[in-house]
Amino acid sequence: MGFRLLTAVRALLADPRLVGRKDVVRLGTLVLMAKASHGSCRVEITAKELGRWLGVSESTVDHEVLNVLRDVDAVAARVLRGGDGLPTGVEYRVEALWEARNDVGAPLALSKAELATLLRFLEELFAPGWGEQCATPPGLLVKKGRRGRGAASDRLALVLLALHARPDGRVPLVGGPLAKKVARHGRAAVTLARMLGCRVPVAATVLGRLVAAEAVTVAPGRLVVPAVAAAHGSASAAADDAELESSASADRASAGDAAGCVRCARREESDVLVVEGDGWRQLSWDDLGGAGEGSGTAPRDLDDADSDLFAGQVVFETFEASCAAADPHADHAVVADVRGEGAGGFGFSGEAALGYCRQPVRACEGGNSPTLEDGLHGDVTAVDGGAGPLRGDKPDLLLAEGESGSSAAVSTLEAWRDASGGPPQVPKGLERVLEPVAMVWGRLDRLTTRRYVTKVVRARLGEISGACGPGVDAERVLRERLKRRLTEQGTVPVTDPVGWLVGRALPRRALCPDSRCDDGRRMDTRADCAACQMLVLDGRALRSRAFAKAATALAGGRVDRLVFEAELNACWQREAAAAAVRREDALRQRQARERVWAEQRAQRAAQEAARRALACTVCGTPETAGLCGRCRDERRVEELVAEGVDVAVATWGMSGEADRLDAVRRTERDMRGAIDQAVRELLAAGGGVFAESVAVAARLAAELQLGALQRRAVNWFAYQPLAQAEYEKVFATEMRRSHLHDSLEEAREAAEESAQTARFNTAHALLNDQLRTLRAARPTSEADAEPDCYSQAAAQVRGLIRPAPPERAVSVRRPPALPGSPARGSEAGVGA
Repeated sequence: MGFRLLTAVRALLADPRLVGRKDVVRLGTLVLMAKASHGSCRVEITAKELGRWLGVSESTVDHEVLNVLRDVDAVAARVLRGGDGLPTGVEYRVEALWEARNDVGAPLALSKAELATLLRFLEELFAPGWGEQCATPPGLLVKKGRRGRGAASDRLALVLLALHARPDGRVPLVGGPLAKKVARHGRAAVTLARMLGCRVPVAATVLGRLVAAEAVTVAPGRLVVPAVAAAHGSASAAADDAELESSASADRASAGDAAGCVRCARREESDVLVVEGDGWRQLSWDDLGGAGEGSGTAPRDLDDADSDLFAGQVVFETFEASCAAADPHADHAVVADVRGEGAGGFGFSGEAALGYCRQPVRACEGGNSPTLEDGLHGDVTAVDGGAGPLRGDKPDLLLAEGESGSSAAVSTLEAWRDASGGPPQVPKGLERVLEPVAMVWGRLDRLTTRRYVTKVVRARLGEISGACGPGVDAERVLRERLKRRLTEQGTVPVTDPVGWLVGRALPRRALCPDSRCDDGRRMDTRADCAACQMLVLDGRALRSRAFAKAATALAGGRVDRLVFEAELNACWQREAAAAAVRREDALRQRQARERVWAEQRAQRAAQEAARRALACTVCGTPETAGLCGRCRDERRVEELVAEGVDVAVATWGMSGEADRLDAVRRTERDMRGAIDQAVRELLAAGGGVFAESVAVAARLAAELQLGALQRRAVNWFAYQPLAQAEYEKVFATEMRRSHLHDSLEEAREAAEESAQTARFNTAHALLNDQLRTLRAARPTSEADAEPDCYSQAAAQVRGLIRPAPPERAVSVRRPPALPGSPARGSEAGVGA
């Protein structure tokens, strides 16, 4: 709760409408926000009453506060009138609070309990008071008489210091060296100057007034707000009281209980100011989810019709019971398990747990969770630190399945559900992926923005699937990545949802070049990345070499840190220089390879251009790459006819010479007859028929005839003894597996199908064997020697200067010259 209120106050003071304004203006806005109603963000107040809160006069409020706030649109005023039409008051609406009411997750989107707690907090610090017997007594600064000049600055400074203070009242001071001109004012003044946004001398003056009013105490290196320490209860005082009141024979558990009761009895008569108020106690960890359901410290339902209480209050039946109740202090037995908090819960390795010493001592392992032998009493709750990392180490952010990312995220999502009636609407199909960041997604108010982020999410899913393969659950990997990013964000509010999602939550982070690595772990196996480990080992080896060289250079066996760092820097410089040389060598090698590739491409392009420039070797047509389309089709026709003759001879002509000659004559006659028939039909269609069309028609007819001939040959071989034997063998084998089928008919059908497949596979194999035997027995002519470049160039020149050779006879009849058809060579008909 304290951090939530601090974030809200910071956001309010950082509002552009209040930046650079006087402290009295900023404090007035803070008071108006604390007193505003949760639903309407409005408050009805007079200038005189607001002046009592701020410690200034009514005239100052009218002229320097309300006028300024109205001029900069920080508040909206509305005059309230009675039944007679006369003004009865003025109602102010805080614009910053009004604008953030529907912005779930915004720092100023405070709940009803948070606004009530903030108001009670301000009341205990500087409430004006309304009489001696009033339920709200005067605040701390009002008791000390702080009014007039500088009173608003004192109040604002005390609010910021109290919100920054830890449970023991100490305010973390700024670190690092201080400039000489501000060092004389002290580190506490510099810290307050940063909080107020003013100069250090002004902050030193304000701090001096607070010290004089006994609101804060300043010591060398320490700034304490005693009221905060009193509100949380002094654990060290409780331990001292326990030692005085407990007997030596009592065990430690009973001694702890006695210590708590003695403390409560002692505080009944004390007049120490407590911030939480009288008659009720406030939880110091409001958002802690580890408390028992039936515990008296659990927050009550804010919507209960019987009561309108603040979160963390406890109601007493009578006034006497309320007076006898304990002042605000640590609960006697809070059943809570605070995980992830180390070093006293605030990340300071020098801070020990409260209740064991009055001042911080040396930190050691387990210093914030001492055992019973170290003096742990029953009224002190130990912080779990056994399973977590040691203090100072970065915690392991890889969450297990089902582990929540942040309690703040959960509370924000619950607030969204209460306001809108359900969770933020995420795109269909991405519910599982975006569930950890649902509250951030709910802040994307524009449809185009949601579409853009959805596109980025789907791109990341595709990237994960492409890097890890289809066997990896990409949605699970991206969901775990979002959980880790949300845990790293912690309680820091996300001010730019789109930038946070696109720039920080969704991208993959890896130090190594492996695309399957994310945060040092493999996305597919969830194991540590070997490449990242190699980089770590390389760094360790480099440091070891630097240490060895530094130890060798110095005598005595002790290595000076400066010498080691200088040697390490020199090693890094040498490694960087070597890496630069390797990169330059790789660049030169790549450039050399690219030059070779460019030369090869140019050479192939030149060869292709030269080949395309060759004239046809048959008809002499220029630029046809040595063979024009018509001549190529005519040559292909002759090849198809020869292949058909081979198939016929291999199938029906292997028994004798007479059968072979008969198969040759019959096959060639049938194929050439089909080719001539196709050509005649094309010519009979009329129109301007080109010679190329005639050649294409002849080739297609030859291909059809060859296909039909091959099918007849395969069917003939399929019923030969070898194929029949294979058919029967496969059929019998399949029938022996008939028990695998539902019925005998199904088994027979399956066996028949397998046997037919085996039959025709055998037929194809027999045909191919016969063709290989036939072609192997045929005498081969010696291949012509490949001409050299000079011979090719000479042939090209002769083809250009000599007339085309007379056409040879082919089986394709070329059409006569038709009117309007282009003249190309000789169009005289040629017989078969």
